[in-house]
Amino acid sequence: MAIDGYSPESTQTTPWESMFSDASGVPYPAEEPLTDTDWQKAETIMDQRGVSAYMGRALVRGSYPIASESAQDGLGEIARLDRLQIVKETQGFYPTSLRELSEVFTALDFSEKPGGVAKHLVEIARHQVKHDADPVKAAVRVTTEYASYAQNARNNLTGLLQNRQEIAGSLQNPLSSAAGMLVTRPGLSVRFADINHLAHARSIDAIGHYPLARYAQGHAESLQGYVMQTPPRHFAEYVQERLGKLRVYEGKSLVEAAIADRAAAQKFWGTQLEAIARHNTGAPRVVARGALEKLGLAA
Repeated sequence: MAIDGYSPESTQTTPWESMFSDASGVPYPAEEPLTDTDWQKAETIMDQRGVSAYMGRALVRGSYPIASESAQDGLGEIARLDRLQIVKETQGFYPTSLRELSEVFTALDFSEKPGGVAKHLVEIARHQVKHDADPVKAAVRVTTEYASYAQNARNNLTGLLQNRQEIAGSLQNPLSSAAGMLVTRPGLSVRFADINHLAHARSIDAIGHYPLARYAQGHAESLQGYVMQTPPRHFAEYVQERLGKLRVYEGKSLVEAAIADRAAAQKFWGTQLEAIARHNTGAPRVVARGALEKLGLAA
């Protein structure tokens, strides 16, 4: 038996290079800097849709398809799922919200530039100064957001490592059901399976809901059952129903995959914080260093 959407062997490749090439495989030429008018358009998109500066610029340039005015990250669902797979295949983890997915690509956009995302903060600060806004506040907000992604990954990892111990005690009966075997926040591994299903099956038929937190008010809260120790009854029943489709040995495999996923997420966001702590100054550096110390990643 196997839980819908999860198989340790299931992979689907989408070449990273294709994101930056035309159909012939030739890289796109470097883009010209945005004009003030372009920036105003990007700001409008960012304000209306809650997307990152990188995504706002991309939308202004027409780089990505817009499914509808209600698509708050500006991407059609196919492009969004392609991005989800790309992050998993190149960075080793699935973002757990549309916002995080957008911010991963912001970080990747700057990853090969001197200073990495630190340069992103500098660009944000310069733009804020140009428009008589607070540059420090904007830079700190981004740094704090990165820190929250890293900390959430660490917290999830702690629960999943406990799940590893819990299911290890049931391995003497590897063919029994995995339902009820995970005690500590059992929804963590199910969330991984559900996002994996969305990315590869491109359908939520086996899930019944969209597993990535969206921008719509209340939607993120409705998915907190994945990470809660005691979720609402209907969500707890859903989690156990999903786990009930697995044998114990399959549940162990799923937990191990979820552990690797969250460890990769923590590493990715930790790397972004390290770049800020190394290259930025002032409040962003303080926030980044504090986050790294809390995560046990400070040099």
